[in-house]
Amino acid sequence: MRKIFLSLMLLFAFGTLTFSQSHHFKFKVNNKSELKKITNIISIDNYKENYVWAYASDVEFTEFSKLNYKIEELSLNSNSGKVINMATTRAQMSDWDRYPTYDVYIEMMNYYATTYPEICQLVTIGTSQQDRQIIALKISDNVTQGEQEPEFFYTSTMHGDETTGFVLTLRLADFLLANYGTDPDATYIVDNFELYINPDANPDGTYYGGNDDVSGSQRSLANGQDPNRDYPYPLDVNHTTSNPETNDMMAFASAHHFVMSANFHGGAEVFNYPWDCWDSDENASADDNWYSHTGTTYVASARTINSSYMTDVVSSGVTEGADWYYANGSRQDYMTYFQHCREVTIELSSTKTLSSDLLPTYWTYNKQALLDYIKESTYGFNGTVKNESDEPLSAKIEISSYDKDFSWVVTDPSVGDYYRPIEPGTYNVTFSSEGYISQTHNITVSDWETTTIKNVVLLQAGQVNLTGTVIDAQTGEPIENAAINFIGTSIPEVLTDNTGSYSVQIPENTYEINVYKVGYSQQTVTEELTGASAIVDFTLLPSSAITFEDEVPTEITFEGDMDWTLSTTEAYEGTNSMKSGSISDDGITTMLLTTTTEAGTISFYKKVSSESDWDYLHFFIDDAEQDSWSGEDDWSQHTYPITAGSHIFKWKYTKDGSTSNGSDCAWVDYIELPTTITLTTYDITFTVKNGSNNTTIEGASVNLAGYGVQNTNSSGVAIFSDVYETEGTNALGYTVSADGFSDETGDIQVLGDVSQIVNMQSNVSISIVEQNISIYPNPSKDYFTIES
Repeated sequence: MRKIFLSLMLLFAFGTLTFSQSHHFKFKVNNKSELKKITNIISIDNYKENYVWAYASDVEFTEFSKLNYKIEELSLNSNSGKVINMATTRAQMSDWDRYPTYDVYIEMMNYYATTYPEICQLVTIGTSQQDRQIIALKISDNVTQGEQEPEFFYTSTMHGDETTGFVLTLRLADFLLANYGTDPDATYIVDNFELYINPDANPDGTYYGGNDDVSGSQRSLANGQDPNRDYPYPLDVNHTTSNPETNDMMAFASAHHFVMSANFHGGAEVFNYPWDCWDSDENASADDNWYSHTGTTYVASARTINSSYMTDVVSSGVTEGADWYYANGSRQDYMTYFQHCREVTIELSSTKTLSSDLLPTYWTYNKQALLDYIKESTYGFNGTVKNESDEPLSAKIEISSYDKDFSWVVTDPSVGDYYRPIEPGTYNVTFSSEGYISQTHNITVSDWETTTIKNVVLLQAGQVNLTGTVIDAQTGEPIENAAINFIGTSIPEVLTDNTGSYSVQIPENTYEINVYKVGYSQQTVTEELTGASAIVDFTLLPSSAITFEDEVPTEITFEGDMDWTLSTTEAYEGTNSMKSGSISDDGITTMLLTTTTEAGTISFYKKVSSESDWDYLHFFIDDAEQDSWSGEDDWSQHTYPITAGSHIFKWKYTKDGSTSNGSDCAWVDYIELPTTITLTTYDITFTVKNGSNNTTIEGASVNLAGYGVQNTNSSGVAIFSDVYETEGTNALGYTVSADGFSDETGDIQVLGDVSQIVNMQSNVSISIVEQNISIYPNPSKDYFTIES
């Protein structure tokens, strides 16, 4: 038994070492834009004056090495020589100049919950990969209840070796709980907020060297992955992870309605706000001015204690994330984009694991700023959204011509309150809730750090009995099982019956109504529906769109490293689409459609999920590229003009030399073409004769529009093969000209041209009248004569 236990311990230790971030290094780039690519390969830690500090696992480091940067290896852990005192009892934390062991940390969190049960509650977020607890304290005056108060979240040390915030957030909780009722700030915050504090989001990283010491801490999770590159973000909304720390934190955020949040890091000193994936020139946040102001306020507060604090990245102490360096998959981008929360990243100390004797100093720098930053969540405008019965509603609060990238806010449906931190100004704000009549109000915020209260009562919308029919535009016959959808609502899909009729009870509102049936072109209309009843009829045009619902047409072929495949999980309409082949770095996967059509347009829907700016879906018509797409690009239609005739349409997905992102593929669906021609081809023979003497002419150049030039042979004949009909059964519709030729003796000079429309004859005769022209004297001084 003892041998088995020893073997398991060795295996566990080996696994930990195998998957740790085993490289810390520095290198130089030519400019910051190079980081867009690099951040998808390794974990960038800092960037300054074109130098990059980064971490990587063995696999990541091998991939990065292909880029051939000159690398300077750095120590993985630079804690030697520091004062790293550990508290082995809770009492030893009284001076806050030590780090707690893991057991003491857990003891402290439980102590607060049991000592202050009326204002403090211990909340479990999840469990780490090595079964350590990821927990938070909820601090509020009525801690067991949900109140009309803003929910606020402080979280620290998701990078396990960045431990300054670990102790500072523990001390903040201690300060609020111990001073409630005596200190004005502590009392105000406990009475007016639902505050959640999570001191250590990555205990496996913090206690990587063992539960009794933080000097062996590491940045990554136990499996070597960077937790701050592990979240869905605007350029990869479909990102998934198997890391419990990330999934549990996302579930925790979704279970709450956080107004604001901050997560604490180390290794630099700066207030960093969204976006990490877009710099401010590419796509500044709708709240860019507000973020900048609140960051400046935080830094100014800290600098009343130390005027040189937070100056090592930018002199202002405040930066938009990607203005510093790009980072994909960050927590602040996830919280801001998906949770309608304003989260920032605050880098507290240039040293990751601060000497424990300096922890009280950094508390002094940040104490008041931490308290004041919580209060920011009530500034701007806020209130409640309820119905006439005073019941809270799940509502959306959106600012016209201001909000973008999911910056609108929502109510907490359990109590109906909302909070919109925002810069001073007057705003056109729409309050909406499904089943209720939307309202729009002008709201003015007079100044920073002021609050405008706007409570809204939404009236329940009346019920409309909506009926209608769906008819085939060509035959006038009813269309059965056409699907009627109300876009952006939870109203279930409605199907027409065998008479083409449908009926549904829905609340009064303005709706985007989409109607779809396989074999027909979709139709979407916007209708304002009021009153007891309304009628909306639809007439659908038959469509020969290629929808891939039954099979892949024979006109579809494939080239490249892998064939495209039929996807049953992604589709613009129906259930199926075509998905690009699964290729590796530098790979190509191409789908081709070869067909002959009338003149008109080709249209199709596409979706792309790839490494932005590196892996692309390209579209070609006859080898001429028309467009390309990269990154996260949802279903959208694209239309291009085409001429009559035979064409090759090509969709090519390409990858660069390293790194993947998103789903790493593209989908194509619902390809619509003009009428497809069933080719009837003809061989057209032209005989060219001299109209004066009826002799054939050799060397005549005959130009058939669309088929080029043929010269007549010694018998005066030019043959064009496989000419296809374009104008029905009566004429081919091509223009023919014959010009600029001479007979075989060179005596007959032809000037001008002869044109006609070719009909469906197998032989066409063009007669050229001989024209002998003389010009004299030549050269001429004063006059000349033209004689024919």
